[in-house]
Amino acid sequence: MKNWHKYLELVRQRPQLFTKEALEVVLDEKIISQYEKDTGRQIGVIYESPWRYLVVDLVCDSGNLFAYERVIPARLGGVAILPVYNDNVVLIREYRHPVNQWRWEIPRGFGTVGVSAVQNARKELFEETGINNATITHIGIIDVDSGLTSDQVDLFLAKVKKIDFSVENKEECERIEAVKLFTMPEIQRMIIDHEIVDSFTLSALYTWKLHPQH
Repeated sequence: MKNWHKYLELVRQRPQLFTKEALEVVLDEKIISQYEKDTGRQIGVIYESPWRYLVVDLVCDSGNLFAYERVIPARLGGVAILPVYNDNVVLIREYRHPVNQWRWEIPRGFGTVGVSAVQNARKELFEETGINNATITHIGIIDVDSGLTSDQVDLFLAKVKKIDFSVENKEECERIEAVKLFTMPEIQRMIIDHEIVDSFTLSALYTWKLHPQH
């Protein structure tokens, strides 16, 4: 079994992800070993990186066993930040390798150990836009993809006091080429024309407009 000890460590660290709700996660090593022999599937942590674990659970549903793949974030506390200046929206243009395309989207980032969500939001906002004078307000939480991962991200509104853009590609996977201010009519057109398709950006815009008091 691939990295079974790491799997059991995750069970201890995050028991809420393995306790029975509608489905039961099987932890009996004998049952798991037999299932692997019968099916050729591997159960446990299949891949890990500083950002995520690819996990395959053995799940029992009314006596039927099957493997269920999911992604568990290695670091909790991911953030996405909607920067707003005089009711105009700041977006970054970033290359996203999984889709092999450039995207207009809001700044976001993984959680950082020992850093609160608010502090992380300020850090990511500054690193990706150069903005360091904003008032940060928490406006919501979203599931990143509930069919794939347990990851949740905190949404923040950043009310920008002064525009002074810069780009720092600090992460090796980041490729940000521009930071730009857009009016709401421009944002609406970009959504209609599928120029903005990022789920974090769409969720933050909707949440902001749903609660205009923020």
